Amino acid sequence: VFSQSFIETLLYAMSTSVLNEFVSCSCNPVTNALDWNQDEDLIAYAASSFLFLYRPNTTSRSPSRVVSSCFGHKKKINCARWMRCWKRKEEEGEEESSGQGKATTIAYSREVVTGGCDKLIIVWKVEGEGNGVEAVPLQVINNASDSITSLSCVTYSNGTAMIVATSGDQNTYIYQKKNMDDEYSLFQTISTPRHYMMTTSLLSLPHSTSVVLACAGDDMKVHLYTQCSDDEQFQFQDSLQGHEDWVQSLDFGQDTNGSILLASASQDCMMRLWRIEKGKATEDPSHEKRDEGEEVDTDKEVLTKLLQTSERSIAANDEKFVVRLDALLYGHENKIFGVRWSSLSSPLQLLSASFDKTMVIWKQEENGVWADSVRVGCVGGNSLGFFGCCFGPNDKHIIAHAHQGTLHEWSCDEVGEQWLPKVSVGGHFRSVYELTWGISRQYLLSVSEDQTTRLCAPWNTTDSKGDAETLPTWHEMARPQVHGYDMKCIAAISDSKFVSGADEKVLRTFEAPSSFFSSFEKLTGVSLNTNGEKGRALVASVPALGLSNKAVFGGELEKLQAQKEEEDKHNGVPSFRSTGDTVYPVAVDISDHPPFEEHLAQNTLWPETRKLYGHGYELLCVACNHAQTLIASACKASKQEHAHIKLWDLASGLEIGTLEGHSLSVVKLKFSPNDEWIVSVSRDRSFCIYHREEQGNEESGGLPYKLVAKKEKAHDRIIWDVCWTADNCYFVTASRDKRVKVWSFSFENELESVCVLPKFKESVTAVDVCTLAGDSSHHVLAVGFDNGEIRVFVSGENKDGSVWKELCLLHQNFSHAATVRSVSWRMKETTSRELELASCGMDNLVRINRIAITLD
Repeated sequence: VFSQSFIETLLYAMSTSVLNEFVSCSCNPVTNALDWNQDEDLIAYAASSFLFLYRPNTTSRSPSRVVSSCFGHKKKINCARWMRCWKRKEEEGEEESSGQGKATTIAYSREVVTGGCDKLIIVWKVEGEGNGVEAVPLQVINNASDSITSLSCVTYSNGTAMIVATSGDQNTYIYQKKNMDDEYSLFQTISTPRHYMMTTSLLSLPHSTSVVLACAGDDMKVHLYTQCSDDEQFQFQDSLQGHEDWVQSLDFGQDTNGSILLASASQDCMMRLWRIEKGKATEDPSHEKRDEGEEVDTDKEVLTKLLQTSERSIAANDEKFVVRLDALLYGHENKIFGVRWSSLSSPLQLLSASFDKTMVIWKQEENGVWADSVRVGCVGGNSLGFFGCCFGPNDKHIIAHAHQGTLHEWSCDEVGEQWLPKVSVGGHFRSVYELTWGISRQYLLSVSEDQTTRLCAPWNTTDSKGDAETLPTWHEMARPQVHGYDMKCIAAISDSKFVSGADEKVLRTFEAPSSFFSSFEKLTGVSLNTNGEKGRALVASVPALGLSNKAVFGGELEKLQAQKEEEDKHNGVPSFRSTGDTVYPVAVDISDHPPFEEHLAQNTLWPETRKLYGHGYELLCVACNHAQTLIASACKASKQEHAHIKLWDLASGLEIGTLEGHSLSVVKLKFSPNDEWIVSVSRDRSFCIYHREEQGNEESGGLPYKLVAKKEKAHDRIIWDVCWTADNCYFVTASRDKRVKVWSFSFENELESVCVLPKFKESVTAVDVCTLAGDSSHHVLAVGFDNGEIRVFVSGENKDGSVWKELCLLHQNFSHAATVRSVSWRMKETTSRELELASCGMDNLVRINRIAITLD
């Protein structure tokens, strides 16, 4: 039965504006997930099922940030590519240099093409300027019967455009359109039975109007196809052999002499450069005849096979072209997953990224030998290296995305002699289960199945002119916990402490080291409350095979520093080393920028202060009272004997007792704002209310809380979440039965359902409510759903919680693509009508949306 007051029309008009203040998610760990538009200085990368547009800090005008997250795919995106625009110099009115033929220049359009595990290809149009850009879907292509694995796309000056896509169905699809206003249609399908193509690349043949297409994959060969004109299909020409493992990346580049170079990178740790130029192939010198009885030089045979220097011929439009191996590059110690040429307007440089955690820039010396000129990367940590890479504007910037999704940027200084790391973005790379604001609400904590706890806060910087106005952008400031189990729940105790639970039976409490406070204040301009505590650890370290963050004090750090200096006498050593059983920090620098990924993983840990033992199964939820004296927690339970809530004394770390009431797992529990009540919701479809008792009360068995009410079958399905209103009078429950209910309870009045929101189309998985500052008559309710939607409701002025009006349904670009696991409000200090809503979900995203509410 719905409340009659719910459907009454409110007597005031409402309007809202929503701004995405922060969004974080790792780049998907696939080879073709990232591309850099050098003309717009805008990076497009795949983050879960979203397309992120990222504005890097290459000009020092503003901090780097993700400026847009665009939803269109229903599953993970595997590849993202900017559309290249091809122009020939005679079309631009330029004279050709002698002997160079019809050179091709490349620019970038404002279109991005993505392909994903949902078998879809989406063409996006980027609109807007500066940090206000967003991508709008233009066309959705659905011809493949399996995941799209790689893309190449180009548009010609006459309006013709082409997309080449490889798929897990062992086909390569070629789409074409004749005019800019047309839609893409399937032009050709190239089938490769029993083999999967993983990468492609396109370019015009030298001195010709024909196009060459290169495809490679698990057959360890590079297949070449040519197209003579826009109306003709691609014809197979030859397969280039030599690699001894899967080929993961291809890229065409144009040399200064008019010939083109094809770089192929393989899991055999090698790269091959194939030169294509006009002409005829000569006789293969490796096929020399041997005299009878001549001994075979095995080493020479192996080397000959490795080099495969024989020239090959390909044809297009009655023109002959020769393909030969120009160079064999060996400089990585692990699989190579990414290779990119520099922009074609400059002398060619080659960038490679490998699982050995390095990126290398290769240049051709005067004697024609290719050598590594720059090598950058990461040392230490537990990541597996880089997947893909790109050059930035003017070839003075490079970027790579790592196995765990963090972006790594380097920029060349003005002198051009040194490459320096830059602050970039990252995020969780698996489902995010819960988030919570710090007690002062100056930072946000989140826990994930990627086994980390991350702390994000706004970085206050000034622009390049030194203007006083600050430009805050959110970044990861610390990674307090790197665990060995999937993280499931977290609760803030104070500004310097939190408690977390994982897929284990132990709760762990953490306390911030002194280095965190000084660093946080310098980066954010906010001084956190330390409660006057002294004797804090300086930093934390972790045993190599352990799960506990060990406190390191000043004197101990000095010893570790001395040990490190003994072991490392080389210049440019990393900021941490592993010695014996312990990974320890070797410096506590207060930097003027957020920490880089290597420092986050090693040098921003918080010391673990206590372990709370007692639960019999994996933890599900934890909460701390506002007085910072008690912790309540619950674990998985299939029987009533385990379906209880444990209470812990925060000062001693001892278990006080258990609260009974449920028969199955307690999914969520919350203390009321005044700590008078605890409400818990369960898989058994009921909720229980516990009231605070005087110490030593015999009726409660000496426990600080006593069960005073239980509502059986409060919902028809499992209850996922619960939250209190600020006045302690109402609480809200959310359930898989697609309903949200508002309840009131006090000793004077019996338990009562004051409002039931209309049944939604999806299961409700997360709720949170807050009160507008200076206006206690209006509550604002955020509701998260199983399909990733987030809706915002506001209560009427009657204060009884019976009238609620839907304020807005957040756009898909401001919500999630999978189950919303947690939502939490923060009041903006600048205005009473501006709120910030943090949310996280199973799509790996953490979001903060700024919502301005106007009530007229």
